[in-house]
Amino acid sequence: NSRLLVEELMILTGTILGLHCFQQNIPIIYRVQPQTKLPPEDTNIEKEVFQSYLKRVLKKAFYSCSPGEHFSLSSYRYLHCTSPIRRYVDLVVHRQITSSLNGDISYNQYELSEITSHINLKSSENLSKYRNEQKEFSITWFQNKNSCYWKTYFIKWIKKSEEIVVLRFQDIESDITCVLR
Repeated sequence: NSRLLVEELMILTGTILGLHCFQQNIPIIYRVQPQTKLPPEDTNIEKEVFQSYLKRVLKKAFYSCSPGEHFSLSSYRYLHCTSPIRRYVDLVVHRQITSSLNGDISYNQYELSEITSHINLKSSENLSKYRNEQKEFSITWFQNKNSCYWKTYFIKWIKKSEEIVVLRFQDIESDITCVLR
């Protein structure tokens, strides 16, 4: 599959450049995702449902000026670098590496820290906006349905004592926190 090959090469490129920057003491922005303890994949669960579950339990990746592990990619000192037209962080990485090859740096550690903080904040704000839009869409969808029954898959307990769960609603391909009654 050519798409998979391209994805793997992008990850390899980010890992190699991250290692290079670390070894050469080039200040850079890394992509970090803390480790998460995962249950073994249950072969009786549909792949889509398990993927939905993973999205819920994996810790959020973020940008950092310090190298660290990217758990989902099984990589250490990984950085984004393959999409400088689409992602600003990639452009910053390109500028920093190019200037280091010319014996200079484009950004000092303080400037990179400021960029990192700003991007992480905007990412969090965008995620919040997306979740609110999804919530509004779900509310509208339920209001327009004349049914009390929907096809769902159990994802996980949030608070078992109060019967609060996350369910995957197939019709809208969305995970929703619900109270069982």
